[in-house]
Amino acid sequence: MRLAYFSPLTPQRSGISDYSEELLPELAEGAEIEIFVDGFEPSNKSIRDAFAVHNYRQHPEILEKLGEYDAILCHMGNNHQYHSGIYEVARTRSTVIVFHDFALQHFFLERARELGDWNVYLAELEADAGLNIRAEAEAALVQGAVPPQYHNPLGFPLNSRLANQAEGIIVHSQWSQSRLARIAPGTPIVKINHHVRVPEAGHTRERVNENKLSIASFGFITPTKGLESAIRALAALKSNHRFHYYIVGETNRYFDLEALIRLYGLQDRIYLTGYVSLEEFNRRMMETDIAINLRDQTVGETSGSLCRLMAAGVPTIVSNIGWFSELPDNCVVKIDPGSDADLQICAYLNELIQNRRLRQSLGENARNLVLSQHQVKTTAAEYLNFVDYVISRRAQRIFIDGVTAELALLSGNEPDELLLKGVAVELADLLPR
Repeated sequence: MRLAYFSPLTPQRSGISDYSEELLPELAEGAEIEIFVDGFEPSNKSIRDAFAVHNYRQHPEILEKLGEYDAILCHMGNNHQYHSGIYEVARTRSTVIVFHDFALQHFFLERARELGDWNVYLAELEADAGLNIRAEAEAALVQGAVPPQYHNPLGFPLNSRLANQAEGIIVHSQWSQSRLARIAPGTPIVKINHHVRVPEAGHTRERVNENKLSIASFGFITPTKGLESAIRALAALKSNHRFHYYIVGETNRYFDLEALIRLYGLQDRIYLTGYVSLEEFNRRMMETDIAINLRDQTVGETSGSLCRLMAAGVPTIVSNIGWFSELPDNCVVKIDPGSDADLQICAYLNELIQNRRLRQSLGENARNLVLSQHQVKTTAAEYLNFVDYVISRRAQRIFIDGVTAELALLSGNEPDELLLKGVAVELADLLPR
């Protein structure tokens, strides 16, 4: 099997870069893979040495040869800087798309802003929700305001055209799988757990200071990751407990964390590291006693940081939403969204700080879950099996697309494409296999 592989890679600062660089060597055990990059050179020497790398921004003619591959694999996320080129490929060709996020509001709005063309955003909104919603968003943009739909990403995920163009979809949660199945009827969708490299059993976590617990949050810093709630809870606990709180990840210029830290008087307890390498990222996890990985809302993402924390056996507090809600209750501490979320965070932190046995139990359960369900070798095998299945059903997809087109011609000027495709899928199911 020969695969064309599109994904962010380092030096692009994305969790998807780390994800792909762990997955690629395992995929290569069962397939011939060539990597396509959007105007940069991968900084990981082992990736450069092991794979043919094609810069399609510098040499766009290379895309004309994509038909020579057995399948095209595209990793899609919300960062428009890293995924715009991948999106362009996925929108114009039949590809297997890995949806690392379910909702793509941020991607399309920022892409439209960068291109100076609001139609880039509005066209996706119209495809998702119709002309009236498009007009409402357009009126807001004309006034210089953010469209109201942007604040409701799950109501307007802007993924229908991309999902229906795909010949196969990979997600990391049942939450995303069930929603995309309704949006793209007839498109094969598989849930493959987010993988992670698991530290060796002998590699135990290290205490930085025996007299102070190390509490930490990991990943790109955004206002929706519950950091303000965490800081408020820690401010309430600081007089009774000794701890340091490390916020490890790239900062967001629209979110003034330092002002928040000053507001709650935690300058001597909280440390911002900024962006760190994956090696330092993992090292700091091994020094962490308690982790906080919250979400005020979800766009259907899976947290690679949380998977790494669980692999390291770090007890972690999470929000009970989206993919996080699917994790077993004995592996993480779940905070229910709502008005009393701050009280829950404070109470659970207080208990975890005082209860070493509980920390150890949660960490061991989390690590065992990762060992059994999130190994990268298993992920790679499931990827290859799914891609092989997608390839095997291409004749059926050609039939579905043909029937959909014929029904559209018979149905009038403005056919409901999703309805017609659903009818075509039902007809395809009646065919002998």
